[in-house]
Amino acid sequence: MAASDSNRWISFRLGEQVFALPVTQLRELVPLRNLPVTSIPHSPPAIEGTTLIRDLVVTVVDIRPLMGMPSMRQDTERVLEMLRQREQDHIDWLNELEASVREQREFTLQTDPNLCKFGRWYNQLMGDREALSEFTRDNLALQEILERFNLPHRRIHSIAQQVVELVQQGQADKAQEIIDATRATQLRAMLELFESCREMFAQLRRGILMILDYQGEPLGVLVDTVNEVMTIRREQMEELPRLADSTTLVTGLARCDGRLIQLLSVDRIVEMLHRHEGPVPV
Repeated sequence: MAASDSNRWISFRLGEQVFALPVTQLRELVPLRNLPVTSIPHSPPAIEGTTLIRDLVVTVVDIRPLMGMPSMRQDTERVLEMLRQREQDHIDWLNELEASVREQREFTLQTDPNLCKFGRWYNQLMGDREALSEFTRDNLALQEILERFNLPHRRIHSIAQQVVELVQQGQADKAQEIIDATRATQLRAMLELFESCREMFAQLRRGILMILDYQGEPLGVLVDTVNEVMTIRREQMEELPRLADSTTLVTGLARCDGRLIQLLSVDRIVEMLHRHEGPVPV
C-alpha cells in the first residue's frame, strides 16, 4: 500500500451526518435505484437483502439501525407519509369549503397559504438551500416539481374569501362554480405534483451502494450520497478508545475544513452485524 493510500478516504452522508471509509476498502459505487433487491427471510433490520451486480451476489446493508438511526426505508416512508397527509389536507380543505357553502356556516380552516401545514413546510424547505439540496439530492427535476407547487397552492387558498363573500351576497351557486373549477384545475394540478414528487423522492432515496471489500468478498453498504475522495492526515484524526462492550461503528473522528467527519471501517461494520444480528451472508 502506498503511503498516500492510507490517507485517502471516501466521504459520504447518512442523513445530516458525514462519515468516511478508507478508499482502499472500496471496490466501486453503484446507484441502487435500478437494482432489484431480494429480501432475506427473517433477516435483521440492517440487512436490506441481496442484489446481483455482474453475476455477483452482493449483500445490501443499511448501517443506520446499527447506529440508532431510522433505516433509509423508514426515513423515506416518513417523508412519503407526510406528503400524503399534506395532499389529503388540501382535498379536505376544499371539501370543507364546499360543505360550508352548502350548509351555510362559517369556514374556519386556514386561508393563508403560508400558514397551513404544507405552506409552513414548503416555505421552510424552499428558503433553506442546504435543506433543499438534501431533500432533492440536488436533482433538478425534483426541484422543478417543488417550485411548481407554489402557484396552484396559493390559488386554492385564495378562493376562500371570494367564496365567503359570494355566499354573503346570496350567490351560493356562483360560489359552488368557483369551488368546482378549482377542484378541476388547481387542486388537480397539486395532486399530480404530489404524486410526481413522491415517486421521484422515493426513487432518489434508494441511495448509493458502496461495494466494499471484506476478506476478498463484496459487501454493499447503503448511503445517501457520496461526497468526495479526500485526504485526511494522521494529525487530523482522533482515534476513539476501543471498549470491550462498544456498540459504535465509529473508530475515530477527523476535522477537515471545519467539518466533523466520523471514520468507519468495514471490519467494524461486519463485527457489529455479527455481534448483534448474527452472521452476515457474504
